[in-house]
Amino acid sequence: MFEQVGNLGVVFDGALTWEAHVAELSRRCMGVLIGLSHARHCLPDGILKTIVTALVISRVQYCLTVGETREDPWCPC
Repeated sequence: MFEQVGNLGVVFDGALTWEAHVAELSRRCMGVLIGLSHARHCLPDGILKTIVTALVISRVQYCLTVGETREDPWCPC
């Protein structure tokens, strides 16, 4: 059995849990946020929000459809 493998930005572990993916996603997002925290005084708020959306929020949203577990994907519940 494999320890972990990545495919299209999603990290799978041998037990097919989300632990490896969440750990990798957290590590990458924290790196971006720490880097931006050092440059926040040089960037206007609008630009900073755009960068966070592009580099952090987009990574989180990317896997939401992969992790969808509801039986009826059209149900808003």
